[in-house]
Amino acid sequence: MGCCKSFQNGCFQSKSIEYHTNSILHKESSEQFQNEFIQNIIDLDININQQKVNEGNCLKKSTVCSKDQIESEVKQEYMKTSSKQWNIKQTMFVRVNSNKNVNESYLIKEMIGQGGFGKVYKVVHKQTGMTRALKMILKEKMKQEDQEKLLEETSILMDIDHPNIVKLYEIFSDTFSYYLISEYCDGGELFEKIKHVQILTEKEIANYMKQILSAVSYCHQKGIVHRDLKPENILFDQKNKYATIKIIDFGASAKLQYCEKLQKRIGTPFYVAPEVLNANYDEKCDIWSLGVILYILLCGYPPFFGPNEQEVLLKVKKGEYSFDPSDWGKVSNQGKDLIRRMLLYDPTLRISASDALNHDWIQNNKSKGQINIQTLNKLKDFDSKNKLKYAILQFITVQVVTTQEKDDLLKIFQDIDKNGDGTVSKDELFQAYLKIYKGDKLAAETVVEELFPQLDANCSGKVDFSEFITASINKEKSLNRKKIEQSFKLFDLDGNGLITKQEINELFNDEIDEEMWLEILDECDQDKDGMINLNEFINLLENKISKKGLFQQ
Repeated sequence: MGCCKSFQNGCFQSKSIEYHTNSILHKESSEQFQNEFIQNIIDLDININQQKVNEGNCLKKSTVCSKDQIESEVKQEYMKTSSKQWNIKQTMFVRVNSNKNVNESYLIKEMIGQGGFGKVYKVVHKQTGMTRALKMILKEKMKQEDQEKLLEETSILMDIDHPNIVKLYEIFSDTFSYYLISEYCDGGELFEKIKHVQILTEKEIANYMKQILSAVSYCHQKGIVHRDLKPENILFDQKNKYATIKIIDFGASAKLQYCEKLQKRIGTPFYVAPEVLNANYDEKCDIWSLGVILYILLCGYPPFFGPNEQEVLLKVKKGEYSFDPSDWGKVSNQGKDLIRRMLLYDPTLRISASDALNHDWIQNNKSKGQINIQTLNKLKDFDSKNKLKYAILQFITVQVVTTQEKDDLLKIFQDIDKNGDGTVSKDELFQAYLKIYKGDKLAAETVVEELFPQLDANCSGKVDFSEFITASINKEKSLNRKKIEQSFKLFDLDGNGLITKQEINELFNDEIDEEMWLEILDECDQDKDGMINLNEFINLLENKISKKGLFQQ
């Protein structure tokens, strides 16, 4: 067993287990705590409103004016791009269905979770057969502040593209509820999985932490503070040993503008940072939470605990903890050093997520990857100059290609992403090609200068995960004729067997101009009716899939 923490009947338990070389010795712990403050997020001060302390010229964040406006506000967030200078954005690949019944698209299976505002179900997409999770949020239970938080959560999730953060696919709304359709993770929670493992080394724990830190670093670079990082919000996407970490539940998250501080005291007692209790904090509160999680992973119990919620919070506020030699004797000094840096009381001195990724404990325990020459050779032929064709392909890749089909490419992506921030920079791509060209800087630079703008379709200055997958996936295998036929139904919104410019516009921010549409029709509209039927759609994609599996101009 890797971690001795388990939640059984609302109790925090740990069992005595001896580890092999380079592992940890845990001790018996029988502290019992109330289920409410172990597992559930708490508004730590209900009387404090969500406000920001603004310094200098900092901007205040806008909020929703009324409960009835959330559908239109989400739609507006979805449509924030310029029609004159079209940049492909992650928000384009999340479908917003304001007037469609969720039951038309999804078969509802068993309930897999329940919270204060609604339930979570396992569902199957009728057109593609893909399994997803449906979060149903009851409108009648939501106050004005809850509406605002839902808008913020959806806008945050729509703009996220990271392999270790759960992906949002669709949003539905009807008279009674909102429905968020997201990636389905059946590997269980972090501690639920780990408690069944008999042996867990520091190297394995470091691999988990590297994935979590990568996701958190990505969020912090985008100004997103999660604010409720805890084991229940860290899942595995699969049940096998190759499972990938996924962070979920951004319901407590907030967008942090430059030089702002957050004030709302919110979180889960075991994992909340002391500055949150003092109502003056920033993104470093997430690092404290991860420090607590790492502490538990390495010894089996939390650094701050007590018989009740108040005692736990008092110990957190003091920030005092220790490394009991009987439990920490076999843990490396590097592991303990990272914890110390993550649990520094002063958040200005606390290590950042990006620096934690470069800490010796993470670097010395990470798996040695190998750059895949075949994949990099395929990337060289990729062409995304026709933005509409590229957007169609990326939409299909996001919506139809399974997690399992992306697994091998994820490993390659992470090997290229040397700083672990969940994106590939131009320099990281250059370093990858420098290896396959055996140090020939001119050859590597020539390829990257031409290739990088093609990969960076959203012009962010970095290659996001979905951009990499779209460019490098084996389309003959993962986008076969059956999947293309399934994909056609995603674009044929009214189900009449034809894709119109209006339907394409509805998917892609209402900004497909006549020239872009005519360019697509010129390639595939064989019967010249100004629309795309199934056979024309198949030809449009299959003609662009070369023997190398590349979508080409």
